[in-house]
Amino acid sequence: MARIRSIKPDFFMHDGLAELSPIHRLLFIGLWTQADREGRLEDRPARIKAAVLPYDAADVDQMIDDLALHPERFIVRYEVCGVRYLQVTGFSAHQQPHIREVPSKIPGLPASTVPAPCRPRSPESGQDGTAPGQHLRRGGEQKGAGREQEGSRAEEGALDARGAAATDPVSDLSPDLAEAVALCLDHPYLGDMLDPAVTLAELRSGYPNLPLVATVRQARAALTPERIAEQRGKQGRASRFLVAFFGYAERDRVRDATAASKGPGATDGKTDFQRADEAEDRERRWREQDLAEMRAEAEAATAAKEAS
Repeated sequence: MARIRSIKPDFFMHDGLAELSPIHRLLFIGLWTQADREGRLEDRPARIKAAVLPYDAADVDQMIDDLALHPERFIVRYEVCGVRYLQVTGFSAHQQPHIREVPSKIPGLPASTVPAPCRPRSPESGQDGTAPGQHLRRGGEQKGAGREQEGSRAEEGALDARGAAATDPVSDLSPDLAEAVALCLDHPYLGDMLDPAVTLAELRSGYPNLPLVATVRQARAALTPERIAEQRGKQGRASRFLVAFFGYAERDRVRDATAASKGPGATDGKTDFQRADEAEDRERRWREQDLAEMRAEAEAATAAKEAS
């Protein structure tokens, strides 16, 4: 989902960005609007192009590489559990997301990925010489220059990366989780999730009695073309559908286990009409929750626009 972001005037005076083409700079700005509040987004060039440069004949995959491989390291490409992500370096230092913007669910940079430090290129670029969306975290007073300064920056970068990795809930990709992630990424609707590995890891932890892969397969089977069109029509999130489906599957599991414990022929005393009514009630509550979140996001976007 796109977000409202701000651009500082010194963006246009940054020497490092001036080395890139105007469309590179436009893409860089567009990445901010697609990133979450931590400056992270899924590395899907085709989707990024459709969202940011829909009318331009541009090789977005190559342009992302250009931004990542530039000496300034405007962005970092990385992979966690087989899913590729982008990190706009130092995003939080130059952007002020709305207080109600949802927290990032995308795992941070792995400990082995340390962004190269950015060096001052222009006096208009700010005290640390970085462009908007670029920042080097400083842990204390920096003394001198040269080797001592570079060593301090490298150490800070490593600490930041280790801290991000420590909060990653998918530190060990087991075979069942890997298969479930692949099933989601290969689906026309579930593939829209920005964080399938994180969502599935949380579902596996929250519903330990449900077989992860089998339940994901059941969710895929339930998503008929008509259901997918309905979900997209009401702007329902793929991750929310999966969470709700796991909840229903767990209720069914408990109900079946209870019926089995009562012996052959035992029932829960409910008619088919009552069960149908309960299913409709669950669906209605789910839709109301989706609408409430959409209204909250719209209000947050309006408030942010008015504040700017």
